[in-house]
Amino acid sequence: MNYTHLTPQERYQIELGAQQGLSGRQIGVRIGRSHSTVSREIRRGRGKSVPYRAEFAQRAAERRARRSAANHPFK
Repeated sequence: MNYTHLTPQERYQIELGAQQGLSGRQIGVRIGRSHSTVSREIRRGRGKSVPYRAEFAQRAAERRARRSAANHPFK
């Protein structure tokens, strides 16, 4: 299986879909991603009382990637 990270453009499309009240499945069809990927991304990318924001989600993903890379220095 090939896994690819979500791009900033895909995160923006998720944000737009969420603002329009689309389901995770509908957003997934729009961007060509699995509905589980979309719902997981929405869950990760929102604050406690703040809706999903692509910019916030992108920064969080970059932090997770840096933290992961720091734990695997020999790759």
